[in-house]
Amino acid sequence: MSKTRVVEIIESLSDGGAQSIVKDYATLIDKKEFDLVIFTIYPCTYSANYKQVIDAGVKVVSVYKTYNIWNRIINRICKRYYINKSLSSFIKTFRPDAIHVHSVMLGYLAASSDLLNHTNIFYTCHSLPFRYFGKGHEEEYEAAKKLIENNNMAFIALHDEMRTELNKMFSVNNTVVLKNGVNFLRFCISESNSEIRESISIPVDAFLVGHIGRFADMKNHSFLIDVFSRVLTKKPNAMLLLIGDGELQGKIKEKVNRLGLTDKVVFLSHRTDIPRLLKAMDVFVFPSIYEGLPVSIVESQIAGIRTITSDSVTHECFYKPSLIPLSLKEGEKVWADAIINESLIGPYDRDINEFNMAEVVRSLELMYKS
Repeated sequence: MSKTRVVEIIESLSDGGAQSIVKDYATLIDKKEFDLVIFTIYPCTYSANYKQVIDAGVKVVSVYKTYNIWNRIINRICKRYYINKSLSSFIKTFRPDAIHVHSVMLGYLAASSDLLNHTNIFYTCHSLPFRYFGKGHEEEYEAAKKLIENNNMAFIALHDEMRTELNKMFSVNNTVVLKNGVNFLRFCISESNSEIRESISIPVDAFLVGHIGRFADMKNHSFLIDVFSRVLTKKPNAMLLLIGDGELQGKIKEKVNRLGLTDKVVFLSHRTDIPRLLKAMDVFVFPSIYEGLPVSIVESQIAGIRTITSDSVTHECFYKPSLIPLSLKEGEKVWADAIINESLIGPYDRDINEFNMAEVVRSLELMYKS
């Protein structure tokens, strides 16, 4: 019996949340039943996600094999035409049974709509729908409508509220909810807290505040630095661990240096050992301005780490009493006090096994074969 051919389409395999989800889909899917390929615009060969999918034997096809000066020129002159042609050529060759699209990639796929009459198409909305289809994103909105009308594309939402919003936005009623899963097996760690800290040059007796997230405006790193400065006034042994990469990393490093916090803040990028690093933390802080359903919040709860999060994050990922939501309007002092107050607990006690990636992937497999 022939395998079901699946393509995951995403802009790149950088170390963001959506990219990590795609990595898990690709590495955990049943290889006996599915032939899965990841199609990207940029290769991001330096990222932890890229290295993990390659190590797992997953094929990655990129429009640009490397991103050098010549590719930048091509991209500037004829980006949409070149990417459309590359994706169309790939679809003709691979002949996928199912295509799963992520991020802002529908505009490229819509150009190949005529080739997809016998292909199941799904789109996961990894953040708030307005970020992909609201004002300023009319082209992506029209591409989504075209794929719905011509190819019966179905949306995958991260939670019920998002499903309702997508159904209303596109006048459909078939949006499916599929949570951002987590590979629970990765949280079985034998190393001690002190051993992990020693490996990343964190003192054993430090009060370690941690954050995981791409350096982008929505993640609110600048606010986090201000909060941490207040934490230091009451806990001089505090340190801050920032894990991630992104366009604003340099700006945040400049702020850290300007405030004289260089010896108190550790930056790590392109890590494949997030569960291990979570185990080293005393508290996880997540002050995002907005989110879809952040995997890192789920991971911190699975790890059993006390978590202080912005209440702008959907409550659909609030599961354990270790999680305490705060309004960003409360300000730096309230956030700093909550971080320090180790007796503070949240009102949540739900079954977090709903996020088991093994179950999420089994659901996806059924959808791909439908």
